[in-house]
Amino acid sequence: MRTINLNGYIDEEVFYGDEITPAMLHDALYGENGEFSDDVRIVLNSYGGSCNAAVRMHDDIRAYPGRVHLVISGTAASAATVLSAAADTLEMTPGSLYMIHDPSTVAWGNERDFGEAMAVINAQIDERYDKEYGLIQLIEDKTERQKALEDLNSRYNEERKAAAQEYAETLSAIVMPVWNQPEIQQASQQMD
Repeated sequence: MRTINLNGYIDEEVFYGDEITPAMLHDALYGENGEFSDDVRIVLNSYGGSCNAAVRMHDDIRAYPGRVHLVISGTAASAATVLSAAADTLEMTPGSLYMIHDPSTVAWGNERDFGEAMAVINAQIDERYDKEYGLIQLIEDKTERQKALEDLNSRYNEERKAAAQEYAETLSAIVMPVWNQPEIQQASQQMD
């Protein structure tokens, strides 16, 4: 099975030489002339980076005709978790780290500006939130509109916390069978 090593920051372009880009993954996965369609193993170690680049990489992996087995060896954090979710099978080596966090942005202004920035981020994540956010923008009274935005953000954050807990439990069900394999347990005992 062919192995592709992805180690570095996920970005659209190469700036410092240690980035993983959608174009680099595409060429490694498909070949420069589209000659590959075999099963492939991707070894990933990344603290994340550009979510847009990670989504493009995710889509490329999902469209790949062969099976993709992804191994997290070290870290898959932030945008790298988006990429890892595309694999047909996912494995983590013992001691590896998988980190999901809330989206982040930069905003400038007063309290309303920050509330609106959060609403824009949440709208990008969830179509249902996007529809409610759009309706709230139609409220003419600024105080009423601000209150509605705060209520929506509060409710949405509670739902996301519950979803994150469910995801963590699902991920545990995937990772623990790998950890419980006899050869890994034996290696762990030899280290003690």
